[in-house]
Amino acid sequence: MGCSHSEAATVLYLHGKIIEDQGDNAVHPVYGTYEYGRIVAELRNEGHTVISDIRPADTDRAEYADFVVNEIESLIGRGTAPEDIVVIGFSKGAQIAILVSHKLANDDVRFVIQAVCGSWLAGNKALRLYGNVLSQYETSDRAGSCEELFERSPARTCEMPISTGLKHGAFYRPIDEWFLPQQRWIAEGLCN
Repeated sequence: MGCSHSEAATVLYLHGKIIEDQGDNAVHPVYGTYEYGRIVAELRNEGHTVISDIRPADTDRAEYADFVVNEIESLIGRGTAPEDIVVIGFSKGAQIAILVSHKLANDDVRFVIQAVCGSWLAGNKALRLYGNVLSQYETSDRAGSCEELFERSPARTCEMPISTGLKHGAFYRPIDEWFLPQQRWIAEGLCN
């Protein structure tokens, strides 16, 4: 599943909804602190150029997806190779990433969708993924496998479940269980 791209990518990181609600020091009563700043810093430490903004409360998914599509088209227009662009989204951010993939319909842009497949997708059967897509989910979370979405999509796909027992909170901080294999996938295009 290898593809030609550089190890350092332009990463657009789309955070979960709790950051919209509480800002960049968000704390969930069960999952703890969402370490948004640390996730962005760790992505930068890997050598990536990171683009990430805190969305306003109650951001419309489709409208924000249009904004991200425009940003990606602008990057490509300025000479960034599509395969060197990676959109990483967690939870609501992953919903937006799926919409971006669907609207952009570019076979070379890469996407990482985390903790997203489940009830939200059940009401969005028309959505299709394009590009090269990695799904990561925690086996103890209700947001599970994206296999159904993958089956109806033309995208190149792979999935990496993790089992930490941390439910949705597994993606609140850059733990090795998901961060390291994700970075390997970005660098080498390998799912396992």
